[in-house]
Amino acid sequence: MSLFNNIKKILLGNGAAQLIQFAFLPLSAFLYTPEQFGVFGTIQAYSTALTVFISLQLYVAIPFEKNQFLLNDLIVLNFKCIFAVTTFLLILYGLFNIDYFSILAIFLASITAVTNTLRSLIVYSGNFTRLSTSYVIRALVIVISQAALSFSTAINGLIYGLLLGEVIYSGLLHYFIKKSIDLPSFSLRSLFKVPIKNIFTKYRPYSLYGSILELTSVFIFYGPIVIFSYIFNGNNNYIGQYSFISRLVWPPIILISTSCTNALYFHITKINNLEVKSLTLKATALGGFIIAIAPFLGWCGHYIINLLIKTPTWNLVSDFGFYIITLAFVFMGTIYVRVVIRYKHLQKYQLIMDIFFIAIVAIILYFREKIGISDVFEILKSYTVIYFIYSLLLILGILFFVLKEMKNQNIIK
Repeated sequence: MSLFNNIKKILLGNGAAQLIQFAFLPLSAFLYTPEQFGVFGTIQAYSTALTVFISLQLYVAIPFEKNQFLLNDLIVLNFKCIFAVTTFLLILYGLFNIDYFSILAIFLASITAVTNTLRSLIVYSGNFTRLSTSYVIRALVIVISQAALSFSTAINGLIYGLLLGEVIYSGLLHYFIKKSIDLPSFSLRSLFKVPIKNIFTKYRPYSLYGSILELTSVFIFYGPIVIFSYIFNGNNNYIGQYSFISRLVWPPIILISTSCTNALYFHITKINNLEVKSLTLKATALGGFIIAIAPFLGWCGHYIINLLIKTPTWNLVSDFGFYIITLAFVFMGTIYVRVVIRYKHLQKYQLIMDIFFIAIVAIILYFREKIGISDVFEILKSYTVIYFIYSLLLILGILFFVLKEMKNQNIIK
């Protein structure tokens, strides 16, 4: 099956799933307030960071493991890690009496870690039809649950609807995996046979560099929410309106990103070095073009949102929309290079760039706060410009690495 056929399969299923959630968005604006979206966005941001600690990014290695015996050990390590870290976090919760929303973030992170592992196994098998089907069912469960739970004043239905959707999604993925003949099986006894030290030895590029790298990526993705929480003392109106428009903009971008990434993980292991070079040249050129036009697309989106969505209650969404759309398309331009980074084990180099990006953002925010400039849109402007430059440098760096590697291989030959 070709790369583009696999992408098409995932796009169809994931696209239908995103369309379901997109259609629910206007209703959710009526059912929930900006403040409720703010709480939901904050929990989602922190649970995403916790997911990195719980899984240590081991699931990312699954599609690249060609030996089925080693794959079996890797699956075991994934679930050992999820169980151990989740237990540790729950003990901390019990000892320090952490707030109620933190326990929700822990449970959401743990479930997400499981679904990430199961989804990687589906990608490993190459059965993208089943993966697409699971996306649609997950979306239906989430929107129906969130709509039904909105009538309860005791809980935040956005959060609990998402939790229910992830639980059913993981169960469905497990069912599909059991039906697959391409995947190895393992028993509970094998949990005690695979040494946990392999996490930090054999799979160190994922568990160490990859995890730290993913944490920095989480900050890049959820950075504005973290910044708003800090500078504006958890202003849930800002966070809620930013989260609302993010749910409008990011799903199609994540749809394309996830679909292309999953298909590329499967495809890049099947082609030779010359084909990798050719694909890299085309993908980086396309990525650079997308990044270059991202501000224009953000400007267009700003006016569309202003015409269709802006209301007295949701009065900031169009202004936030410009920055979110720009950031989303800049991110989309780096899809391929992120796959190459993992395939070529270059995580530590991207980590250096990510840390540099975060340091620059932190320094600028520090001096802005010192001189009394803390306007929300000035902060977003600085953040977007820095991320724009960072992404261009990331693409150029990977292009240089791949071309240099190919040149060295030709010299050796």
